[in-house]
Amino acid sequence: VELIMGIASQYPANVKLLGISMWALGGLAPRATPEMQDTILEFAFRALEAHSQEPQVRLNFVVLLAGLCAVQGEACDKVRNGALETVLQIMKDLDPNFKVLLMGLYIVDRVVEGGKELSALVEQGLPQLMSSAAKSSDAVDKTPVLLLVLNLLDKLRPIAEARAQLQHVIAQLKAVVPRYPDDDQLQQRAASVLPHYAQKA
Repeated sequence: VELIMGIASQYPANVKLLGISMWALGGLAPRATPEMQDTILEFAFRALEAHSQEPQVRLNFVVLLAGLCAVQGEACDKVRNGALETVLQIMKDLDPNFKVLLMGLYIVDRVVEGGKELSALVEQGLPQLMSSAAKSSDAVDKTPVLLLVLNLLDKLRPIAEARAQLQHVIAQLKAVVPRYPDDDQLQQRAASVLPHYAQKA
C-alpha cells in the first residue's frame, strides 16, 4: 500500500497512473489495517480534490471506496459520514457508466441501513440511479446489480415518500428478473421484495 501511494505521489500530474493506483488500493483495502485504511481514504480524497474533473480518477475513487467497504468496520463508518454525497454525485455525473453505478450502489448498500440517511439519498436522486443501473446494457451479467437494487428496495420499504419515485424501478425489475429463471438467489430475493410494492403505501 505504501509503495503504491509513494509511486503515485511522485507523479501527481499523471492521471492514468493515479487511476491505476486507486484501483489497486481498492483491491488491497479490505486486507489493510484500520490505520492503513484511514491513510488510503485520505489519499483518495486528496486525489479527487486534485483531479476533480477527471473521469478516470472519479471512477477509481468509487472503486477504492467500494474496497474499503468490503469489510464492515470503521472504514464503512467513515465512508458513510464523509463520502456518500460525493459518491452519489459521481454516479450522477458519469451515468450511465455501469461500473460506477454497480460500485456506487454496492457502497450505499454496505454503509446505509435506513432511516434519515436513506431518505436523504432518495432526495439526492438514488431512485434514478437505481433505475439506470437496472436498465444499463453494458453488463453481460446483470444479476449482481439487480440484487443490489433489490436490497436497496427492501431498505427503502418504510420510506413512504420514496414509493412514487421507485415505481419505474419496480416496473424494470418485473421486466428484467424473469430473464434469469435459473438464478435462484435473484428469483428468491425478488419474490421476497417486490410483492411489498404491490401494496399501497
